[in-house]
Amino acid sequence: MKIQKIDIKDVGGIKRAIINFDASMNIICGPNGIGKTTILDSVAHSFINTNSYVLKRHAQSTDGQINTVLNDCDNIRESHISLEQFNPKDYSYISGLRELGRKVIYLNISRMFKYVSLSNISKDEERQDHSIYTLLTDGISVADMKNWFAKRCLFFNTPEALSENNKVNLELAKKCFSLLNAEYKFSRVDAKKFDVFVSTPNGEIWYEYLSSGFKSCLSILFGIIKEIELRMPDENCLAQHFDGIVLIDELEMHLHPEWQSKIVSVLRDTFPATQFIVTTHSPHIIQNAEPNQIIALGTDSNGYTYVRELPSNEFGYTGWTLDEVLKDVMGMEDTRSQKLQSMLAAFDQAIDEENKIEAERIYKELDRALHPANVLRKMLSIDLSSVIEEGSK
Repeated sequence: MKIQKIDIKDVGGIKRAIINFDASMNIICGPNGIGKTTILDSVAHSFINTNSYVLKRHAQSTDGQINTVLNDCDNIRESHISLEQFNPKDYSYISGLRELGRKVIYLNISRMFKYVSLSNISKDEERQDHSIYTLLTDGISVADMKNWFAKRCLFFNTPEALSENNKVNLELAKKCFSLLNAEYKFSRVDAKKFDVFVSTPNGEIWYEYLSSGFKSCLSILFGIIKEIELRMPDENCLAQHFDGIVLIDELEMHLHPEWQSKIVSVLRDTFPATQFIVTTHSPHIIQNAEPNQIIALGTDSNGYTYVRELPSNEFGYTGWTLDEVLKDVMGMEDTRSQKLQSMLAAFDQAIDEENKIEAERIYKELDRALHPANVLRKMLSIDLSSVIEEGSK
């Protein structure tokens, strides 16, 4: 199942947005407030059948519309949603493609977890339709992740406790500890306290002691595998074969730039059959994207949201610098700090006025402020020399 297109009109802060999706990976970027999360919420709501307080009509409209087109096993399906409410206390009744909701997983920005002492191993949560609708409006929870993982580790060799697909998924989950850093590995589960331990370069630790970046990644990877198992019939629960849709808000959250550059390929390699729709503010994620995966949003003079036309080639943006990504893809006018811009403007003014003393003073400040290898220093030095030479005549 793959979503092909969504047409959003007068929903939240979006007046109108028509977006076509790649069947594999979609990376939505754009300035704050342009509607990236609203797009994810709109996709998620296309698969529920319940009341929702999340999405509201546009403030200047009487109603909002969300029209979605998807391909389900070569059958074209459509969802049409109308939103009339604007007051935060009023809900809208949403009737989407509810029978397909099990194949849509939504991860919002809540991905942190703290140590939880398990007094026992409980049975898996049941994913009834109403609970799936809640997970699509609110995002999945990471609260039961430890119980889910520990249970499968401890019952791996117990006859009939786990299916063969469960065992394959567990091995995949264990590998997740090493996907972003090969020096970290799953170690063991304490059979008495049900605690999960990880082997690190500094020794064995509780998995709750991992960094925020590690926790964020595990919440995404474990969360997807867990939801697939809890939602799908046993014969269809192999995570690597999951052909549904995964929505992730702010994919780069808590990740170091080095990991930001890896996370998209990790998702694609771990879940090759899945369609991902994610949002990001990270140039590192965009820089490592493949062609046709970037959805860069802009707003026209009428306030309509549109997908910006971007230069691209068969290499995507892998040959671009971060500076070029920030300017030409993410729409940042200047990647230099305001302080540096002010210093450069003052230096240029001193040069234009042939003010040797002021130019030398600002140049010394710039010389201390710039990166040691910045080529701008040489250009500034040439400009300064021209003023000095002119003054010596």
